Amino acid sequence: MADTGINPGWYYAEGDPPGTQRYWDGSQWTAGPVPAQAPNPGAPQYDFQRVTPVKRNPWQWFQHTLRNSYADFSGRARRMEYWSFQLVNAVLGFVFAIPFLVLVGVTEEDSALNSVGLVLVGIVFLVWLVALFIPGLAVTVRRLHDTGKSGWWILIGVIPIINWIGGIVLFIFQLLDGTPRSNQYGPDPKGRG
Repeated sequence: MADTGINPGWYYAEGDPPGTQRYWDGSQWTAGPVPAQAPNPGAPQYDFQRVTPVKRNPWQWFQHTLRNSYADFSGRARRMEYWSFQLVNAVLGFVFAIPFLVLVGVTEEDSALNSVGLVLVGIVFLVWLVALFIPGLAVTVRRLHDTGKSGWWILIGVIPIINWIGGIVLFIFQLLDGTPRSNQYGPDPKGRG
């Protein structure tokens, strides 16, 4: 399914008056007639009135985040994208942890084969954690952007002594609906307004 998000450098038809389009430059909308030479003439153009949010299941949101937004800290992320990423990450992390826990339970014999298997599964699990650290931060920052907050709010969770309060604050921010119109971080990913 093609992604129909709003992308910087693209024109979107408004239709009234005919030939008028809005241009999203990455930070603000401008309206007017289409210039003779668009900044990115090869970019697809969508009818802005018909841009609808993309419907995906949690696995597709997870893949979208990894493929299209791996280390993208700019823009906005819908609640569905954020929570789908966290859900699939937790489920897959649990699936990767099962062999580790099984091998820990059977290493009582202390055989060399069990120890090697334990190390290999531990390495795979560690690679998984390291590989998903950056996209996890990125989707969290973009989710904060969607609620109108700076991405620096993520640091409230690492302040000593009050980090448990910061974690609760971040959790509440992730539950809030995004701003219904464009904000300083970009257009509404749900296509509202």
